[in-house]
Amino acid sequence: MTTYASWVMQRASILLQDTANTRWPLIELVTWLNDGMREIVLQNPTALSESLVLPLVAGTYQTVPPTYAQVLRVVRNLKTNADSPRIGGRVVRVIDRLTLDAVAPDWHDSNCTPQTSIVANVIFDEDDPFAFYVYPGNDGTGIVEVIASAIPAEVWPLALSLGTVTPGAGGTTGSFTLSDATPPVGGTAWEISFSIAAGALTGVSLVNAGLGYSAPISITNAMLLTVAGIGSLTGASIVLNATQSTAIATYDVPIDIHDMYKGALVDYVMYRAYSKDSSFAGSLARAAAHYQQFQGAIGVRAKDETRNPNTKVPVNPGSAA
Repeated sequence: MTTYASWVMQRASILLQDTANTRWPLIELVTWLNDGMREIVLQNPTALSESLVLPLVAGTYQTVPPTYAQVLRVVRNLKTNADSPRIGGRVVRVIDRLTLDAVAPDWHDSNCTPQTSIVANVIFDEDDPFAFYVYPGNDGTGIVEVIASAIPAEVWPLALSLGTVTPGAGGTTGSFTLSDATPPVGGTAWEISFSIAAGALTGVSLVNAGLGYSAPISITNAMLLTVAGIGSLTGASIVLNATQSTAIATYDVPIDIHDMYKGALVDYVMYRAYSKDSSFAGSLARAAAHYQQFQGAIGVRAKDETRNPNTKVPVNPGSAA
């Protein structure tokens, strides 16, 4: 079942008795929701684990892409660099660094230990969770299957594309009428932003009735927006977008964290919300209570169980092979 950011935020607003989002605006709640997803993965890395196909580079030191927070396990060698079908090869065993250093002290040196495409052993460093070492060193053609803890994608309000602005005569001012754009229901406030599709410009600002860039304005049909202060804009266009950060419907965005953690996310948002009111009596106690419930819900484990793949090493790992 897919969980949407709006689900978590609505329930937090009800518990906070702030359904109008006056004290705790939606843009604050979604920021804390993003923090909560990262906290879940930090304390329980398997909460968002993914299996990926990882081509190796030459040498013993290997890393996962920056979208992953930690290597959990290296499973096996692969014969193809494709996610589907995955054609498996030799399994990979975790080995203790001290054992390998004692058996083959020159294992990092390709002149002493020939590099191959097949990984026999993998070594983890607790202080470098984004990387691992392979033995023997790889020749740069190897491929392995890795299970890693992924970093959750941040959630932000959905954006409405308004179209483009074409510069007026002389390239100093342009205007755009929102006659073809779909206005928000009830004409509520949207925040306008823009980007340059091509060309160069300096000192640009978006103004409407004295309001500046990204200021909330009410959009209706045939509203005229003016782009002014263009220093240089030759053969280019300005792309307009609108974001309604005050409407809960614009947070109907699926989150990466599994549905089973949605209650924990509500508790985390509540914890951060009450922390904001720490100067009020009872708020700190409420914040602490919600954080304790959050930790209980995500099943916080001992550090060695969650962050150290070396705990998977057998009691007697034997020789490096």
